[in-house]
Parts: sequence; C-alpha cells; structure tokens
Amino acid sequence: DVKVRLGLQPIPWCGTVEKAWGLRFVEKVLSDRKGLMKTADDGLGVVGKIGNELSYHVVLSNGEGVSTESNQAKDLDILATYKISEQAWLAGSYHASGTSTEETRYGLTGAVVLSPLLLGGEVIMARDGSTDKQGLSAFGTLTISDTLSLFGRADSYDPNTAVASDGDTYLVAGIANKFSAKFSGAINLRRAMPDSTSTVAASTALYVSTEVNL
Repeated sequence: DVKVRLGLQPIPWCGTVEKAWGLRFVEKVLSDRKGLMKTADDGLGVVGKIGNELSYHVVLSNGEGVSTESNQAKDLDILATYKISEQAWLAGSYHASGTSTEETRYGLTGAVVLSPLLLGGEVIMARDGSTDKQGLSAFGTLTISDTLSLFGRADSYDPNTAVASDGDTYLVAGIANKFSAKFSGAINLRRAMPDSTSTVAASTALYVSTEVNL
C-alpha cells in the first residue's frame, strides 16, 4: 500500500512525536518548539508499509516550510516506524538540507502503553553548519477516566554542545479533560529553567489551554 502526495504536506517527524505526546494544544513537541524541524512544506511525498509492522514516509521538499521558496535547494526527510506490538512502537528519522549550510537531523521517538499509563519520548541530534545541538524529551499520561487524564513532560535542550552550561530544562504538567468530541481543555503549569549561560529566561506560569475541532 503506497500513497504519493504532491504539494503542501506534513513533514513526518513532528507529527509522529505528537502522535505519542497527544497534547499539541497544550504545548508543541521539543523539536517543533525549538525550531529544529519544520511541520509542513511543499514537495513530493511517499507513504507506505512493508508488511504489518514497518511503515515509511519519505518527503522531498522545498525546504522553506510554509514560506515562498527562495532557493533551488531541497530538503530530504525519511521516517521509518516499527510496530513492536499493539501497545508499543518506535520510529527513527533522518533529515538533510541541500542548502550551502550543512543541516542534518537524526531523531528517535516512540511510546508504550502500560494501561492506564502511556510513556513516550523524543531524542533529536542536530547539526547546523559547525554547531551541534541535541534535545531530549520524556513524557507520560495517566488516564483517570474516559475523558480525564494527568500529564507531565520534561525537555532538556542544548543549543551548542561545544559550549558549557548554555542549555535549558523545560517542564510541563497538568490535567486535561475532553468535554466533548469537539472540545478539550487543560490546566497546566510550565516552568523554564535555564543553565547559567543560557539565553532562555527563567519562568513559571499557569496556563489554561483549549482545543476546538469544528
């Protein structure tokens, strides 16, 4: 089963991590929040399966996201997902840009359901020119009822592995409720904790997040 897509389409990485996280309306996944990966672009995509366990998603795109193309270089994204069982899956990704500045990304994500608990995570290693970056995210959701759940997430990000103490840790925790098929809401606490030389500002804030599906 192979599908070909042409035009504006999702770049597979962030959407795959969000499949495990499941709470984009609360907060973007680490690779999206830090701008390491695009979420959509114009291009040619191929989606398919090999057997029952292995699926793949390949996109050759303009590399400009939703902006107008300004160069002739193209981006390549390759994602492979392996279904370990009905309760667990693992995915790996490779991204490369054809621009003059080297841009590569290696990612690993997955999730396991140990009912009523879901555990997942994201690891991403990036290079922009001569700068190496890395991020790690771990998250979990505890289902209380058909509509109510508790969630928590911890992100660790280093924007330059050659520089000491320039990273930050970001925490999100809260309670979510699905009020109806079209409306969900969450109360969540978010805390940013920068290292000593980080440019990220320290903060602690309480948010009310909502999602409406029309």
